[in-house]
Amino acid sequence: MSVRVPREPEGAERAPAPAGAPPLARHDVLTLQRRAGNRAVGRMLARREAEATGAPAVDWSTQPKAEATATETRRRIRTDLLAHMRASGSLIVRNTVELFAGNPPLLTLEATTKRSDSDAKVAAGGAGVDALNDDAYFRGVTMDNVHFQSKGMIGTLDGTTMYLRGHDSGKTLRTLDQLAATVVHEVSHFLVSQYGELPGTDESASSFDRYADEFRAYWVSDGGVGHGLTGAARATAIREHLVGTAGDATSGYADLHKRYFKDGEDDFKAKVDALAGPTGFNVANSLRLHRLWQLLTRKRRDDETIGDIVLMVSALTVDERREAKASPLLAKLIRRLGDDGAKRVRTALEKMVGPKYERFLAAIVGGKADEIKAAYADLPRDDRAAIAMNAGFLLNVGRLVTDAGARARLYAMTTTGDAAQYDAMARFLDAARAAKDLDGALPAELDAALKGLNERARWALFAWEREGAMKDYVGKLGSGLADSVRERLRE
Repeated sequence: MSVRVPREPEGAERAPAPAGAPPLARHDVLTLQRRAGNRAVGRMLARREAEATGAPAVDWSTQPKAEATATETRRRIRTDLLAHMRASGSLIVRNTVELFAGNPPLLTLEATTKRSDSDAKVAAGGAGVDALNDDAYFRGVTMDNVHFQSKGMIGTLDGTTMYLRGHDSGKTLRTLDQLAATVVHEVSHFLVSQYGELPGTDESASSFDRYADEFRAYWVSDGGVGHGLTGAARATAIREHLVGTAGDATSGYADLHKRYFKDGEDDFKAKVDALAGPTGFNVANSLRLHRLWQLLTRKRRDDETIGDIVLMVSALTVDERREAKASPLLAKLIRRLGDDGAKRVRTALEKMVGPKYERFLAAIVGGKADEIKAAYADLPRDDRAAIAMNAGFLLNVGRLVTDAGARARLYAMTTTGDAAQYDAMARFLDAARAAKDLDGALPAELDAALKGLNERARWALFAWEREGAMKDYVGKLGSGLADSVRERLRE
């Protein structure tokens, strides 16, 4: 597989961090996530990065030292890095880390480290190994394999495994932000390869497809080339990084540089100069968009498959649904579903994309009850109907709202189509909180609050919030009283 990495590391060189606190174990990170949330984990990891990791010194001078470095890299990328990405303020970083979750995950992370006998391996490497520019690496934590790649290699993807180097060639640890940018970059390459929209990228290192593939990967990455720039300025920065400058034959990617500055290559140069933004499907590294593509490429095209596709569409965010609707790749796949199936999918893509729906989602994120109810009441009737008992909407609420009570209030309103049920659920939760630890007969306030809930609101609470509001509110009642409330909710 070709290595889509520059000859030198993407990020600027950093001085080694001083010795500090010991690295956090995976179970400590997970405990903090449960207690304080992803943002707290992100802040904690950032502080530890600044202070020091206390990790073993980066060293590959002997086999035991190289393997110790690899072991620490594996721990760091699988624990610290994934937690850091989940807590990121960047949407594409949070999207990207979802590809490494699940059972099984779509992609996995593994360490790659320079071998202690790299020079000897390169000397004996034979044809295809560049003694001036290549080093010998091993993958995993045991130095029992050999892979030749560029000296500045920082990450590559082979199949569904991403191999990361936790440091640069100067033995300086790469920050978690730098590692995250590499993961985003390589995932972009993976998706381009999956969709086959730039087929020439693996066929020729000097093709325009290869340029467009690399351009997209740098564009979507946070940090590194073009960071902080927008529009034409960002495109120019990435172009200069990829093709280099006319006066420096060693600048840029060697094959792209030669073709761009070759006499008579006007067509390639013109296409490169005209590229102003990323091309292709799923530029946000969305697992949801990728799953939609997977469903559309299934050979089976019966009613069950169409239903799965429509459900996946409902799970998309507004921006993702708009991208899916505009994608030529998906349009071609949707046409293959036949007239009826294609119509159902196109109809689903048209729903919940308007500005009023976006305002409703913004109000949900804001968390103010009056704004949420007003935005819901302002939704078109079709959008309110599309939301009701919609698994995709429930998934989005789960991503946007961490408070169980807030979710329960939203579910009561959207399931019934009645903003008054938002307040009715709030009264029920308040009454349940007031009766905390009580047992025996149902208190009058709690009885009245239960009567105020629409049967669909009661069902939504019981069905969708078993590990949320049901546990946090009903579960805190005395056992006998809790059982009585559960029975009433099931009625």
